[in-house]
Amino acid sequence: MTDGIWWFYLFWLPDYLKKQFGMTKEQVTLPTFIVYGVAIVGSVYGGSIPMTLMKRGWPVYKARMTAMFLIAIAPLSVLLTQYFGNVDVFGNKAATLAIATICIGAAAHQAWSANLFTTVSDMFPKKAVGSVTGIGRNPTSIALSKGEPSGNTQTQVLVNSRTDRKVSWVRFSNNGNNSGSIVRTLQDTRLADPIAVEDADNFATMGYVVSVADHAGKALRNYRYGPVVFTDGKACAKGRQGKELDCGFGHNP
Repeated sequence: MTDGIWWFYLFWLPDYLKKQFGMTKEQVTLPTFIVYGVAIVGSVYGGSIPMTLMKRGWPVYKARMTAMFLIAIAPLSVLLTQYFGNVDVFGNKAATLAIATICIGAAAHQAWSANLFTTVSDMFPKKAVGSVTGIGRNPTSIALSKGEPSGNTQTQVLVNSRTDRKVSWVRFSNNGNNSGSIVRTLQDTRLADPIAVEDADNFATMGYVVSVADHAGKALRNYRYGPVVFTDGKACAKGRQGKELDCGFGHNP
């Protein structure tokens, strides 16, 4: 969720300084370094804000959300760049003022990101943090696992990671602490831009089939991760090397 904004800063900032203030490639280096340096400070300090509130007796969730809300307001200062960057009004100081407002936005962005990543450790026990955060970057879709585990479909979900182009099966334990772990992953080089995943419904048949929507590839791809059992009890098991659907009906569809 935060990657798009940060990449915007990376590509937009040098070009903005060149076009708005006529800077050369060499002149752009210092202000760009300053923006990134301030962003680092924001990342470190932003993570300490909730801790300060917690030490004063605030609940973890309230402290984290309050800090993220206040930090989310700060990037609005970037809107003032258009005003402070007006050379006709501020002259030689315009570049300095514009960079200062961009620094505030970049620092706030990194501060918000630091708190966002830490929400996982707020919600899950320490032993489960690594498994939960391992589902990948930019998760865009979460679907209920309908095929497994048998008899308790509420304990497993499918998570689609758009940036990593993979689907993860995340299973939650029944021990009451909501800890989760990845039990299976799906990655296919043909998937150019997966944006959504859905597990097939089990009505007339019992099947283990997931459908993945590929936005950039303009395709809907289906993957089987287990047998497909029809109403008469016949099953489509894995064929040779697991590449075919061998249904035992005299042909391989």
